[in-house]
Amino acid sequence: MPKNMPLYSYIWNLKNPNFPEKTISPPSPLCTLQFNHKNSDILVGGSYNGSLQFYDLRKGDSKGVITPFATSVLEKSHHDPVYDVHWLATGKLGSECVSTSSDGRVLWWDYRNLDAGPTDELILSE
Repeated sequence: MPKNMPLYSYIWNLKNPNFPEKTISPPSPLCTLQFNHKNSDILVGGSYNGSLQFYDLRKGDSKGVITPFATSVLEKSHHDPVYDVHWLATGKLGSECVSTSSDGRVLWWDYRNLDAGPTDELILSE
């Protein structure tokens, strides 16, 4: 990871373009961030260290800083940066997503049970 890589990510409101509305505070810099299509208050972020974090925009401190409510276990996550995540359109809660990384793996996740690791895996290259 580059030494001066910024840690925070921001959500902006076009009505106030001079100051971010929310600040996302991940444990590792984010490479990708996606809003949940069933609940727009929930986001998933893919990090430079290979982990996934899940955020709830309704929670945060008085300054608008949001920390993850769930994070994937690093040992069960990607081994390279996560470059894309996509929410799945299955299930009532919209709690499932899929992530891709330059480590050659596609991983399926359910944020309700992150400690167990990915629910499925596809290895594209070794």
